[in-house]
Amino acid sequence: MVTALKVYGLTAASTTLPSAATFASATGGVTSSALTKIGTSTGWGELFGLGSAATWPALGAIGSPSGNGLLWDVTTLEAQEIVAGTWGPVWSFKTSVGTVTADVWVRVYRRSSASVYTLIGAFNTTGSSITTSLGAITFTTASLGATFFTTGDKLYADCWMNITTNSTGSAAATMAISLSSAASAGQIQKAEIDTPGYQPFVSLAGTFAGVGTLVGPLSANLALPATTLVGVGALSGTLALSTALSTTFAGVGTLAGTLSANTALADTLAGVGTLTGTLSLATALSSTLAGVGTLSGTLSLNTALTSTASGIGTLSGAATYATALASTLVGTGTVSGAFSLQCALSLTCAGMGTLAGVLSIPGVTAQFLSGIWVTRDLIGVWRTRDLTGTWKVRDEQGVWDSRDEQATWETRDDKATWKTRG
Repeated sequence: MVTALKVYGLTAASTTLPSAATFASATGGVTSSALTKIGTSTGWGELFGLGSAATWPALGAIGSPSGNGLLWDVTTLEAQEIVAGTWGPVWSFKTSVGTVTADVWVRVYRRSSASVYTLIGAFNTTGSSITTSLGAITFTTASLGATFFTTGDKLYADCWMNITTNSTGSAAATMAISLSSAASAGQIQKAEIDTPGYQPFVSLAGTFAGVGTLVGPLSANLALPATTLVGVGALSGTLALSTALSTTFAGVGTLAGTLSANTALADTLAGVGTLTGTLSLATALSSTLAGVGTLSGTLSLNTALTSTASGIGTLSGAATYATALASTLVGTGTVSGAFSLQCALSLTCAGMGTLAGVLSIPGVTAQFLSGIWVTRDLIGVWRTRDLTGTWKVRDEQGVWDSRDEQATWETRDDKATWKTRG
């Protein structure tokens, strides 16, 4: 006998799976909801049965079961089967602000005690508009096969959305799944899943002996898997294989006759055995190879050097360098000997220190001994002073003035008139 089964979502957490909310099979509960943060995001994400304040993941595709959905946390379906028939979810949603357009998916699984999820069926709608007013989405029903539940198996469902447009305008916007806050009673259209009902089933635990006699040959026309089967018996005749080989096989046995190969070799092969005769190579070398062994005879090199090489060893003889110097070099050490300079002087230099010895002017001594000072300025004025303290002055107008050491003045103007002072 088939027992009818519809389950409805609750806000209470599951005992078996604490990350999931629970289902109840009875109605009469109190309207509540679980809020999942969506912000202003788009893309795929899961609406948690217990709600989530995490940032919307905005995935590129729907994900695998996470354990954050809803679980019918009872043993009612153990050793039962949900019979083949029509399934159909009805879930209700609303936003906290603005409008969202989304593809909505509800998936139903059989969950084992080892957390293995086996898909029973998936239901979806495309382009659903969800606003701040609570609205139910009735998914298209589907006819599914029977599902068997063993010990520890439970009914599980999750809900995913692919948000294509989001006009909430708020980073704190949420999406609500409408649930019941009662302990064991849900509400119609609040995470509701309608099933075709369930009934007991007996699993065979062993092999039963047949009764009667089978007549005729038994045959099986099953397709063979892509494996190699071990042959039984002896093959007769000659086996031949004309398939072109794509690999090289190792030979077995001894080859008779002479082997020859006229194919040009594209690689260098390692030789086996001992070469006889003299090896020669006439190929021009494109690089310098390191020599091995000892060179005999005299080496010579007539190549002109293009650069200066560093010498190795000790130079003998005197080194000279006759290049003209292009600059003045600072001397190092102490210069000995007398310096002399025979350049003609082009100006009068101020003397430094004290002259020693006797100065003489050969050939003109007698002519200039009484005229120690002789000066003339730019306007034609002459001044002379001799060794006896006599001064004589002549200006540009031809006027002469003289004074001796006895303070006697004599003057003559340009008219040849003389005046004296004794």
